[in-house]
Amino acid sequence: MLNIKTLLVFSVITIALFLAAILYRPQDTTLSAIDTGALLPGLLDKINQVQKISVLHAGETVTLQYNAGKWAVAEKNNYPAQDSQVRELLMGLASSTRIEPKTRNPANYAALGLNDLDKSGSEGSRIELFDKSGQPLAKVVIGKRKPTGETGRNDFYALVKDDPQTWLAEGRVPAVGAAGSWLQRTLLELERNRIASITLTHSDGESLHLKPKEPEQTSMVLEGLKPEETLQSDYALDDIADRFTLMQMEDVQQIDKLKWPQKADLTLEVRAKNGLIIKVAAAKIDNQTWLKLVAEAPPELAKSSDAAKKDAKTPKSAQQEATELNTRWNGWVYTLADWAYQALNKRRTDLVKVPEPPKPPIEEAKPVEEVAKPVDASNSETAKPEITLDDVINAEPPATITEPK
Repeated sequence: MLNIKTLLVFSVITIALFLAAILYRPQDTTLSAIDTGALLPGLLDKINQVQKISVLHAGETVTLQYNAGKWAVAEKNNYPAQDSQVRELLMGLASSTRIEPKTRNPANYAALGLNDLDKSGSEGSRIELFDKSGQPLAKVVIGKRKPTGETGRNDFYALVKDDPQTWLAEGRVPAVGAAGSWLQRTLLELERNRIASITLTHSDGESLHLKPKEPEQTSMVLEGLKPEETLQSDYALDDIADRFTLMQMEDVQQIDKLKWPQKADLTLEVRAKNGLIIKVAAAKIDNQTWLKLVAEAPPELAKSSDAAKKDAKTPKSAQQEATELNTRWNGWVYTLADWAYQALNKRRTDLVKVPEPPKPPIEEAKPVEEVAKPVDASNSETAKPEITLDDVINAEPPATITEPK
C-alpha cells in the first residue's frame, strides 16, 4: 500500500507532466502531416531572388544588401560582407525542416527563446528576406538551439511569418551576431617565406629593422643587435612577422569620417621578395587605434605585370597584388584586436635585454694585524703616550690625605 510520501511524489510528477503537456501541446489539433516538411516552403526555389536580409538579434539590427554581385553590411557603410557566411545562412534556412508543432500560446514563447528580440539578452533572432523590389520572401524567428550530434546541425524552435504556431525544427542555420561578425575580416595574407624585411618606425624617430636570418629562412633577426645583447624572447620577432601572414580586423570605418593626424603614432613597412611593399600607419583617435593600409610596387615592375596577366599559371606580380589590395583598402581604416596590435607596437626595449652593468671587484679582507695598526704618536698632536707594564709597577702611590680631627 502506498504511503503518503509516495503519493505526494507521484502527484508532483503528474502535475509537472500536465503542465509540460499544456506548454508544448499545440492548441490547434487540425494540423496534419501536410504542415510538416520545409520550415520555409518555397524558399529554395526563390533563393536567388533574395537581395536583402534583415537580422534582429539581441536588440541590434543588421542589414545585408546584395549589390554588384557582392553582399555588403549596410550598418558598416556597405563594407563587404563574407559571401560564404551569407550563403550558409540562406541555404540553412531553405533546407531546414519542421519536426513537430509546439505551443501557440505567446505566454510560453519565453521558454523557447522566441520573445524579447529587441533586448540585449534575448536568445532569439528574427530573420527577414526580401527581393530586389523590397517585397518579403520569408520571415522566421529562430529560438533556442540544441545540437543534434551531427556537425553544424541543430534542433531549434521557430516561428514562421506572423503565425503564432511554434515549431521544433532541424537544420544547419548558423548563429547570427552583430554587424561586425558579418564583415569580410581578412585584410592581408602574406606567407612568411615571402617576407624580405619589416621596418617599424615610431613617431619619436625610433626605428627597428627585421629581416630573415638567411635568404631562404623564415626566422627573423633584429639588425643592430650588439654582441653582448640578447633578445627578450626567441619568438618576439617571429610574432611580429606572423601578424602579416593573416591580418584580420575587428572593426572598420570610412577614413573621411575620422580626423586623421598628420603624423602617425607608428608606421610599418613590409617588403615582399617580389617587390610588393605594404605600408601600415597607426594612429590613436578618440581612444581607439585605427590602421590605414597602402600597397605599392616599384614602377619598373609594372611592365612584368602585363606579361603575367596573359598566363594564368604565373603568380601575381607585385603590381597586380598592389592594385587588388588598394581596391579593397582605399577609403577605409581598420582596428585590430588589442593583442594583435600590441604584437606590432614594439620598442627596442621590448625586444632586447638590457645588459647588466659590470659588478665592482670584491675587495680582499686585510689581516687583523694590518687593520689594527698602532697609532703613530709622532704624527698626532692628540695622541696619548704609550703606557707599559713597568710604568704601572714603578708608579708612586698616591698621596694620603689626612682628615682633621
